[in-house]
Amino acid sequence: MRNIIVEDLKQTPLEKQRVEIVERKGLGHPDYICVPPDTLIIGNLSIRQISSFKVGDKVLTHTGEIKSVTKIFHRPYVGNLILIKPYHGQETLATSNHPIFAIKTRFCQVRQRLCRVGGCSHKMERKCKKIFENYGPEWIAIENLKRGDYILLPYPTKVKDLENIKISDHVKNFVLKGSTIYGLGKSKWGTVQRNPKAYALLDRIEVNEDFMRLIGYYMAEGSTSQAAVCFDFNKNERKYIKDIINLLKSIFKLEPKVQNKKNTARVYVNSTLLAQFFKNVFGGKSAEKGFPPWVMYLPVRKQYQLIVGMFRGDGCVDQAGTRYITTSRQLAYQTRMILFRLGILNSIQIKKAYLGKILGRDKLTQLAEKYTIVVHKELMEIFDKQPKKAIVKHPTLGFIKDGFVYLPIRYTAEVPFAGTVYNLEVEEDGTYATAGALLHNCDAVMDQISVRLSKEYLEKAGAILHHNVDKSLLVAGVSEPRFGGGIVKHPMLLVFGDRATSEINGEKIDVGEIAVNVAKEWFRKNMRFVDPERHVKYQVELKPGSVGLVDIFKRKGKILGANDTSAAVGYAPITRTEKIVLKTEQFLNSKEFKQRFPESGEDIKVMGYRNNNGLHLTISMAFVDRYINSEEEYFEKKAKILEETDSFVKMNTDFDKVNVELNTLDVRGRGIGGIYLTVLGTSADSGDSGQVGRGNRVNGLISLNRPFCSEAAAGKNPVSHVGKIYNVLTYKIAQHVYEEVPEVEEVYIWLLSRIGSPIDHPAIAAAQVIMKRNNSLEKVRREIEKVLDCELGNIDKFCMELAQGKISIC
Repeated sequence: MRNIIVEDLKQTPLEKQRVEIVERKGLGHPDYICVPPDTLIIGNLSIRQISSFKVGDKVLTHTGEIKSVTKIFHRPYVGNLILIKPYHGQETLATSNHPIFAIKTRFCQVRQRLCRVGGCSHKMERKCKKIFENYGPEWIAIENLKRGDYILLPYPTKVKDLENIKISDHVKNFVLKGSTIYGLGKSKWGTVQRNPKAYALLDRIEVNEDFMRLIGYYMAEGSTSQAAVCFDFNKNERKYIKDIINLLKSIFKLEPKVQNKKNTARVYVNSTLLAQFFKNVFGGKSAEKGFPPWVMYLPVRKQYQLIVGMFRGDGCVDQAGTRYITTSRQLAYQTRMILFRLGILNSIQIKKAYLGKILGRDKLTQLAEKYTIVVHKELMEIFDKQPKKAIVKHPTLGFIKDGFVYLPIRYTAEVPFAGTVYNLEVEEDGTYATAGALLHNCDAVMDQISVRLSKEYLEKAGAILHHNVDKSLLVAGVSEPRFGGGIVKHPMLLVFGDRATSEINGEKIDVGEIAVNVAKEWFRKNMRFVDPERHVKYQVELKPGSVGLVDIFKRKGKILGANDTSAAVGYAPITRTEKIVLKTEQFLNSKEFKQRFPESGEDIKVMGYRNNNGLHLTISMAFVDRYINSEEEYFEKKAKILEETDSFVKMNTDFDKVNVELNTLDVRGRGIGGIYLTVLGTSADSGDSGQVGRGNRVNGLISLNRPFCSEAAAGKNPVSHVGKIYNVLTYKIAQHVYEEVPEVEEVYIWLLSRIGSPIDHPAIAAAQVIMKRNNSLEKVRREIEKVLDCELGNIDKFCMELAQGKISIC
């Protein structure tokens, strides 16, 4: 049992306090604007083109969670796009540098082929190096992916049951008496009254397995008129017809009727309210049908019955396996995700709209686009009959594991493109799922060294070994800014300090070379004007760890012991002030903004101060001297940037008063000495040094009104260093509590470790909550405890996500 404490925090929520101060520091995070406008994005558990998304819309991220879009980028692009086509998956098109969540496979000398992700069953065990055991997903530029590599697709993993649904929440023109709902009609005198001929319905319907199977039948063969719900089947499908009749009777207490016509049998019930309910919740016309979000989170036992009804209605069995056909794109991709949740691999075949003949008609008709979901071998038990011929056996091409679908790449190609390309910025996560791949839009420096070291250790030793590179220092250089372009007299110095394992079973690992290469890569991606070869020197001071700390990694067990006695705290939600401070810095450092204002450097600080409902932002932004030819031009460009920023802030907030200031140290008439001008777009070229831990907290902000952990997370090892693990995990747990428990207005999560104790059993795990008005803590205490226990119980998976760089920490 874990020591979990839940208590009521008796104070005013921060949003309602008078004064709030928030800071955000940025050093650039370029956006990869790189997919065509018709790219299908999985948003709010539906699917639509990226060009239709707006700020605030929801997307599926690599964690299987739904996050909000915070920014949309687009620009013209002419050149080649890279196309990748996996087995069982959709094609993905992107510019060459776009990161894809994937696994790079390696060549097996024993079998003379690429070593598969799932391993192989050959008998040459003594010679086999089992390369597949050290595979791990990472963000790889699409241009570096080839046939045989694997891409990973996420699907919604959260389970949230819905016990019942109220008809009255989804219909109009009704009267509710007790637990019964009646339709309204007009009397002969024109007055509105309860329709005496309308059937009465129970308002609250239990969402059980029978209800979900009926919904499945409706999605496949159902339709609505103004006053009826109908199901059409072949008259020989007596078992299904009987099943629907029984379901309508037991769920809605209605007496269905059956109408036979030639080879069809129609089961229908007359009910205006029921027709409204089905149409409003699940769609009316075939091409418009789809599931509301809550269906996607139901337990798999209920979702399986949904699939049973759907495949019995619009499914068929042939030599290839089981097929389901629909004209609704949303329904097709939602069904695909539900099948993934059931552990069933599937693919989608798309037949574009075309002119053709409907059976029994002579005239040509515009036939709708069709989506066919193909499931090989599975789901046979839901039908009464088996195929006449044996099912063709297909090789295993992909698998499902731990919230991801692993699909091998079938082929890649270059495709010419001229048009507009898009990218999304997503809160906290930076990733979003398309129909065919998982994309990313940002990077971070010191933690990337930890990620790269973790990968190296996994490949060489099969486990992550002791390392901490969080004692790093950036020593400012010396430069001479000039109008029109200055010079760097002395480069910056990046010192890598602390500990890292550099030898495994006698084999040396050049940790210094790894650190330097990762740093250079980061500078190239994030700082437009910094040449990592000329403008930065590197000093590696990474030494072997102490015997006691190294020994932690030698101890057996799934969960390692904590390497320190440390405490961390995280909170949710972030306030309006925190949101706008974060958004403003991201806006000013976006690729789109840099294209329009190239004179703006990456070194940016945003300080937000709220007094009641008034907001004051003070922004410090380094200007790049090569784009500034005089003092007058500096102030002209500064005024344009300030106007643009002021407009952005006012459009994205609802404060009564907003005041934005930029580079307030500036003084006219003092030349270069009176303005913020740099050679490389950062004060580090001659002004300020930097050190890990002195910047943003793991949520990207420095909020003076909040408690925060003093530990620096970047660079620490992700499997035993609680200063990193708990620092990030507390924010994740806090957000989870806030989303799962609607009665909570604000939540703070505290974790305290004890050196040597397993990291999944902290000395104390505490939740402090501020309840919404008229809600008591006792009502939700158990729910909060469950969230804490669940998150700590899955800490091994969380640590691996940290190790693989899936979770942003800055």
